[in-house]
Formats: sequence, C-alpha cells, structure tokens
Amino acid sequence: MLHKYVLCLFTIISFSLSAQTPSISFQKSIGGTDNDGPENMIQLANGDVVVCGYSNSGISGDKTDPGFGDSDYWVFQMAADGTVVWQITLGGDQRDQARDIVQTSDGGFLVVGLSNSGISGNKTTATNGLYDVWLVKLNATGQIVWQKNYGGTNNDAGQRIIELNNGNYLIAGNSDSDVSGNKTVPSNGSTDFWTLTIDDLGNVVNQNAYGGSGKDNCYDIQKLGASELVLIGYSDSDISGDKLQNSYGGRDIWVVSTDYNGVISHSSTEGGTGTDRGMALGIHNNKMVLFGSSDSDISGSKSQPSFGIDDLWAVNLNSNHTRNWEAVFGGDQSEAISFDAGGTYCNALNQYIIAGSSLSDISGNKTLPAFDIGFGDLWIAGMDTNGVKQFDFVTGGDRAERYKSILESNNGTILVAGTSLSGVSGNKTDETNGLSDIWIVELDFNLSVQKVTAANNLEVYPNPSTTMLNFS
Repeated sequence: MLHKYVLCLFTIISFSLSAQTPSISFQKSIGGTDNDGPENMIQLANGDVVVCGYSNSGISGDKTDPGFGDSDYWVFQMAADGTVVWQITLGGDQRDQARDIVQTSDGGFLVVGLSNSGISGNKTTATNGLYDVWLVKLNATGQIVWQKNYGGTNNDAGQRIIELNNGNYLIAGNSDSDVSGNKTVPSNGSTDFWTLTIDDLGNVVNQNAYGGSGKDNCYDIQKLGASELVLIGYSDSDISGDKLQNSYGGRDIWVVSTDYNGVISHSSTEGGTGTDRGMALGIHNNKMVLFGSSDSDISGSKSQPSFGIDDLWAVNLNSNHTRNWEAVFGGDQSEAISFDAGGTYCNALNQYIIAGSSLSDISGNKTLPAFDIGFGDLWIAGMDTNGVKQFDFVTGGDRAERYKSILESNNGTILVAGTSLSGVSGNKTDETNGLSDIWIVELDFNLSVQKVTAANNLEVYPNPSTTMLNFS
C-alpha cells in the first residue's frame, strides 16, 4: 500500500496518480447446496463486509442455519480473508428476501426487504396484505433485537434504507396498496415510490408516496447535500399525480428530489422509446449520476445510439436536474440481464464505475471477450467525471454470473457482489457450494505515482511505485 506523507518544504508539490486496468486481488464464493444470492453489502470500519440477500439452502456448505420457507433473508459478516464471522437466517414459512442493510449508531444493523410470511419461523410480525416491507434490527453480532412490518392490503416492498442527518432512517421502496394496514398515504396509480421515515426503534415518523397513474418503481435513494434526498427508479406514467413529464416510450428513468419531509423540489424523466430503468445513484460534487439500463436507440432524451439489446446507461445531472452528459456502455448483446445494473463513484480513481451482467463478446465499446457467451459475466466499466470511458473489466466462469452490488472499499479497491453458477473456470478460482452462490470479488487498481511537480527540483524515486517513495 502506498503511504502518503505531507512535507512542509516551502514549495508546492503536486502528485498525480494513474489508474491501471484492475486485477482481481480477492474472491470468495459463499453459499449452501441450493440457490443463494446477494442483494447489497456494506463495509465496516475494520474492513469486514456485511452482506444481505436471500437463501433457499438449508444447513450445507457455508450455511449453518436451516431454512424456514420458500426463501429467507440471509445476512452474514465476512472477514478480509473470507472467513464468515457470523451469519443469521431470517424468515417465515413463505418468501422473504432482504434487499438492503445499514449499520446503526450502536454498531448493529437494520435489514430491510419484502416478506409474505405470516408469524412463523423467527418472524414474529404478521403481514398486512400480500407482501409487506419487513424490517429487522440486529445487534453487532447478528442477533435479532426487534422487527417491524409495514404495508397495506396489496404488495409493498422495501428496496433501500439510509440514515438521515437527524438520526432517523428512511426506507425507500414500492407500494401498490391504497390506505390500509399501516399505510396512511393513498396510491397514485398502479405502483408508487413509497418512503417511510422511522426513528431508531422503527416507529414511523412520516411516509410519502410518489407516482403517476401508471407503474412507478423505486430502486435507490441517496442523500444529496445536507438536507436533500434523491430517489431513482422507472416509470411508465404520463403526466398525472406527481409525474410532471410524459413518458418517452415504454418505461423511463424517473428521478425525484425531496427534502427530509418528503416535499418534492425537482423531478425529471430520462429515456427513449424503448425500456429504460434507473437502478442506482452515484453522488459527487453535488451532482448525481443515474446508473441504469436502456434498450432505446436515439429518441426522447437519449442522444446516443444503442450498441445491442440492453446497454448500461449513465446520465449526469446537476442538483436541479439539469443534464450534463450521458454515456452508453455495451456490446451487441445484453449488458443488463434482468435489468441488473448499478454503479458507484470511486474516490480513489476520481471515476464513476458502472456495473452489470454481460452476454456480449468483444463488440460495441466492450473490449474484453466473454468467458461464457450465452450465460453472462460480471462486467464493469470506468468513466471520468465527463462520462468518457477509461477501462472495462470482465470477471466470470463458464456458467452464469449476475451482478447485484458494488462499493468502493476502505482502501480504494472496488468490491463487486453477484450470484455465480460457475465452478473454477475463466478467472473464477472458487468452487460453488450448490446451484448458485454469493460471489464477492475485489478489484485492485494498483494506483501508482506517475508525476511530481516541484518548484525546487524535488525528485521522487522509484517512479512509479506501489510501496516505498524516496525523496531527493
């Protein structure tokens, strides 16, 4: 690791770092004998990763708890060497699927997702309708502290949870319920974005629904500045309800900015005549990048052509939703199988990283061959802050890999989580335990010093270096 030192030499010293194509520095498959998959992950201050997702496996492989129903929440903490520190299975006798996790101020965790289980297994809260938002508070070692259900008489699901600056938490998800159960805001149409602000005991402080007369599904929420929230998803609604722009085609990316009380300040629609979905947000310098997928050609607000069936699509907006640029990444097939696309801003690279699942071989602006044409690999691409492509990288084996989550680690690497059906093949060196496993891959960019500028002929050697620097 390159250690940085500040020298007070009455001169100006400028360092620039160059990013190379990444290499895999760590990978780990975790699962049982059935289907297991991640939905999201966070990194703790000590470098460990906590993953939440779903499991259909009983006790087998890495899984030490029995299953309760169709699928369960599965949450585990993994150390840097791949050792599972603790794990817990949460669920009832039907389908339960965790979607997001956040660490709380007491060192514990809040896990949110969807559930249609009644009181059964270790689920102690009844559903209000078909599917509810199910929130579980865990302590620092993964034990249940309390749990809550939120929903109406139809389908409701939690997608993301974030901590607000005032100490409350906000759950963002979807609802097609009208006022019923503990849902107190009416529906605008088929499905709405639904947000719930809760205190640290899970009590509802307020809730809001956003949508038009059609289907509006939320996938991510992020904080922008000190007092603004941004939600992203897709919408097929024309002007109606909270939707102020007509649809360009089938489904468009829909972005909504609100204050902490849920009052809308800005909204915008991005898309073409095909199907476009917003799946994740990256925030940097009070600007946002919308990460999603698109099968639209040039049409609507989309100004760049499609490469294949589904491409990864990034759109950069100012805080007032003024568009700066867009970028398309893809080959001649699909880069967003099942619309699994996402991304993040990487501080160490000063780049946005977009990720998805790719079926394409070398084509379009995809420069690396597929490991398994027809099944799908994990594919990431980097772009500078103007949307210009910097690199791409493929990882996978001889069967299907599906993207699910990405984050920048504490030491500047990129962690990608997905599902994998492959054994040892391609650049996958870990066997699966069953049908599909959770596969976590760390990508190291081997940052090195490339240039030093100084007013007094300061010399630094060796150059480049990834370990020690000498100053002369």
